[in-house]
Amino acid sequence: MEGKSDNIARRMGQLLKFERMNQQITIAKIAMDLHLNPSTIVSIEDAKHQAHFITVYKIIEYLKIDPVVFFNGIRGEESLLS
Repeated sequence: MEGKSDNIARRMGQLLKFERMNQQITIAKIAMDLHLNPSTIVSIEDAKHQAHFITVYKIIEYLKIDPVVFFNGIRGEESLLS
């Protein structure tokens, strides 16, 4: 059974992956530009890794996602799950 943090990680990963793919940015490119291991990006997108806030924020900035929209997107689904 998934916990609330698992649901948050899953939704966050889905949103980041959707936006990265929508912008046609490869995992290799974003990892290189942000000085991250590509497996970190994959793990975040697949909700296998609960990333540090600063890592998520770097990705959000890199993808030019409005943080309010991003976190509201996560919260929007969470309110349905609560």
